[in-house]
Amino acid sequence: MKSIFKVNVLIYALFIVVTVISCSKEDAKNEQESLIETSKKNVEGYDVSTLRTFYGKLKNVSTDSVLYNEKSDNFSIMGRNLKKSRTELTSVYQQSLSVTVGCKPFYVPQSPGYCGYPAKWYSDFVEKKMQPYEIIDLEYYKNSIFSGEVSFPFEKSSPNGRFSLIGQADGNLYIKDNSNGKVLWDAGSYKKYGTSAAYKMAYHTDGNLVIYGKPWGSNVYDAVFTTPNLYVPNTDFYRPAIASNTFYVLQDDGNFVLYFIISSQMTAERVYAVQPIAETRTWGGRISNQWNQIK
Repeated sequence: MKSIFKVNVLIYALFIVVTVISCSKEDAKNEQESLIETSKKNVEGYDVSTLRTFYGKLKNVSTDSVLYNEKSDNFSIMGRNLKKSRTELTSVYQQSLSVTVGCKPFYVPQSPGYCGYPAKWYSDFVEKKMQPYEIIDLEYYKNSIFSGEVSFPFEKSSPNGRFSLIGQADGNLYIKDNSNGKVLWDAGSYKKYGTSAAYKMAYHTDGNLVIYGKPWGSNVYDAVFTTPNLYVPNTDFYRPAIASNTFYVLQDDGNFVLYFIISSQMTAERVYAVQPIAETRTWGGRISNQWNQIK
């Protein structure tokens, strides 16, 4: 009799646990559906879907993960503790629109200065390529490379951890897809000296990214990789802008990109409107078709 009673109690307790779990899941599902539903609404004349798309690009995530919560009046990303109010986001969005308007037409012969582009970069990488501006959050891309030097060996990973920019002790600089171990691009900088030299990488204020090798027993650094197509001459009026307005970033899509900042007055969160200047063409985990070059 006692054993039957214990079994009944156990079954009842199990029923309670299952019910609680089911209700919790249902509540979470309902809350998510409610958030998604509110994300479809317009707010004070601004199309929320437009702001969601903008916020998705700003944080480099799928816009399906960007939700608008009408009660708390903020946008958030599912799975991340990042939030921005509608007012803040709308302000950034409006500024980004004014940036593009203020930079058109970008180019006037002998005076390409609407956004302070170096003339060579504007002609080669903006006017000819006609790439749209983008939004970059440098708080998210903390591993960006600004002017200065980096000693080998080193490794800089994309924020999502899938891709790495690796400088090996033998002088090799390459991009690796950590999900499958594939090398997507390399600089070919190991070929001259291999393990018989010490290496450093310098991003110069003229826009040139250079890897130097110093053979053992020597006091002289020799350039083993350069980006001569990105060099801006001394005579260019806007050359001084390169040092403070450009950076390289290894993105979550695997592309290693050189950006020029169009607007540095977006928000206090280091969110900028930028123009892509050159890249390794390794987005989506594809193997580059321009090994040993960034263009």
